[in-house]
Order: sequence, then structure tokens, then C-alpha cells
Amino acid sequence: IWARLINAPISVGPTGKWSRLAFTRSVPNEPGIHRVDYFIRFGVAAGFPEVINPDVRLPVSSELLSQARSRMPGWSPEQCWIALGPGSGQLEAFKRWPSSHFQKLAGMLLQHSDHIRVALFGSSSERKLLESVLKGADFDINRCSLYANDDFRGALAMLTRCHCIVAGCVGLMHMAAAAGIPVVGLYGPSNPGFEGAYSKKHYAIHLGLECSPCYRKGFTRGCGEPICMSLIKPEMVFTAVIHMLEGLQPPPVPWTPVTSCLLYTSDAADE
Repeated sequence: IWARLINAPISVGPTGKWSRLAFTRSVPNEPGIHRVDYFIRFGVAAGFPEVINPDVRLPVSSELLSQARSRMPGWSPEQCWIALGPGSGQLEAFKRWPSSHFQKLAGMLLQHSDHIRVALFGSSSERKLLESVLKGADFDINRCSLYANDDFRGALAMLTRCHCIVAGCVGLMHMAAAAGIPVVGLYGPSNPGFEGAYSKKHYAIHLGLECSPCYRKGFTRGCGEPICMSLIKPEMVFTAVIHMLEGLQPPPVPWTPVTSCLLYTSDAADE
């Protein structure tokens, strides 16, 4: 309507039932394409130059990098910092990997090497969630750091100092891609190939359950029992982290169309 009101010579929108009436040009949403590449096509359709393999990394000032290093206890070049992102925001809590799984993964990583340090990232409202990962842990929590704040630039700077991140399909994961570090992404409700981390250093873990992915318009709070996330074992994630730390090529990221959301019970999942 706005395009018509201002008599725009060029208007671009998604292909659909009313696209010919609303827009002068339309862009199809083809299977197998990432959301970033899909949006870039809007610019191309409007007349902007095509961008191949865009660099989504965000610049970080030397001052912020220096501050980030001072906020990471005992930081040294010999250390290997692994970032963990247990949170998601309350609206998308169904995308979370269980905090008990994060705790077990942290223990496995710390046991793997004395050089490894673990950094837990989240917003200020997620402090209790981050603390739950360390509560009752049977590993040395002095090698773990907790950053629960809303300082975007500061968090981005600290992420650039990390060697890998483990997170679900949430904002922190995309921040890590913008920081240019390897990402081990955990996917269930969302489609890793369409809305996952936009990075070539991306190891996507997706169990491929019949009901997954299910995240779509009108179904943004999940099924209430996201076994597509809880059934991802810490051992699988640990293997993926070591794979990325060794600089190996990650497997192809799966692209899966959204299903009609079949609901399962825990018993059915075990079967």
C-alpha cells in the first residue's frame, strides 16, 4: 500500500498471491537458500549490485578488544576459550538446549585439556540460567566465567577472543558468526540451512526428527516438549567442538522444509 501511495517506480516483495498487485518486482523463496541470501536478492531485484559470499563480520575496535581481554580472567594466548550460550530469550525458550546438557559438555571440555576455559554468555535477565549450568558442577568452576549483561559491543569483543561457541538458534549464535569464530549450532524447532548461523565455520547438529523443524508463523512457541533439542547428546556436541577446534571442514548444513508439526511424547521418542 505504501509503495502505491508514494508511486514508487520500483517496489520489491516476496512472490505470492498478491505480489503482482503490490509490487513491480518479486523474489521467490527457493528451497535450499539461506535467509541472508534470500534477502540479498531483494536488493538485487531493486537494482543494487549482487553480493557473492558477503562478509557478515562486524568490526571491533582495538580498545574494545583490549577491554575484552581484561574481562577474561588470566587470559593468555595459550588458552582456548569456548563460549556457551544456554539462553534464548523467554519467548523462544523452546529453542534451548537443557542446562544440564551444557553442564555436562563444560565438564567434558575442561577435562579434555588444561588449556580450555569456558565462558557462559547471556543477557542480564538470564543470569540465573547461566548460574544453573555451574550449580552443583563436578568440575573446576574457577576455569569458567559468566557474562550476563546487555552490552552488545562488549559481548561481541569477548566473542572474538573465543575459539568456538555452542548455542541454539538464537541471537548469541548470530553474534558469534558476526565475530568470525567457529559455531557449533544446535537445531530442533528451526531450520539450520535457512535461519542458522551464516558462516562457513558452522557445524550444525540437527537430529532430523519427523516433527522438526516446526518453527513458523503462527507456531512460534514450540510444541511444549522440544525433544528435538533434549535428545541431542553432550557427547555429540563435544565431538563437534573438537572437530572445529582442529580446523576441520564441518559437514554440509542440512536444509529441511518446515513440517506440519507432529507432536510426540517422550515414550514415543524413546521407541
